[in-house]
Amino acid sequence: SLCRWANSYLLPGRISGAATVNICNAFNDVKLVDFMIQKISVYLSKWGSQTAVAFEALKLLEIIVRIVTTKGLTSEMMSMSSWNSLVQAHVTACDPTKGQWLPLDGLNGEEHGRLVSVLCKALGTDRTANSEKRLQAEHAFVSIIKNPLESRLRVCTKAAVDAASKRANIIEDGKWVMNTLRVIELYRGIIGSECLGHLSEMIRSITLPPLNESFIQIARCVAPYSYG
Repeated sequence: SLCRWANSYLLPGRISGAATVNICNAFNDVKLVDFMIQKISVYLSKWGSQTAVAFEALKLLEIIVRIVTTKGLTSEMMSMSSWNSLVQAHVTACDPTKGQWLPLDGLNGEEHGRLVSVLCKALGTDRTANSEKRLQAEHAFVSIIKNPLESRLRVCTKAAVDAASKRANIIEDGKWVMNTLRVIELYRGIIGSECLGHLSEMIRSITLPPLNESFIQIARCVAPYSYG
């Protein structure tokens, strides 16, 4: 991905072909990593509707996170303004009061789920990490992943319950269906993440139970309309 981007308009005039010969060496340049994440953030936020661009951006982000974590540079990456901008774009998109998944409205549910998966991998720490790093990772997971997703989940659940109380069929609401399916994809992103270390226990204990409870409520609301 980095080599293809360097030879296209996606990374204009910043990376020479020589810099992409050895991608691992390129990642010793912190400014280069910051620049690439900045570009990824812009393309996901502004060009998300361009399927090919979104695919390449997410693929490159996956590579960056994998190499950065392998090199033990996760803390440096998370302190970058570009990384924080990317995280904020996700958090804002999950806020139901900010608009229809803005600024990531160009992404489909599966693509946004991939982004969530990458964010989880970046937050994951080894089981041998000291208590301070474990606590930081847990706090970040709650604020970046758990709380934003649950805010969207609560809206979907409440809409289903309200509709049921009025004897209305919520599954005829296309917007609700789209939002609910996207929320499912975001949770799939969490579940499909790898190398989460001790955060895997947080997922099982505090993240999945609310999801299960909400979908039990939703299932009860739509059950009367699920059969002809």
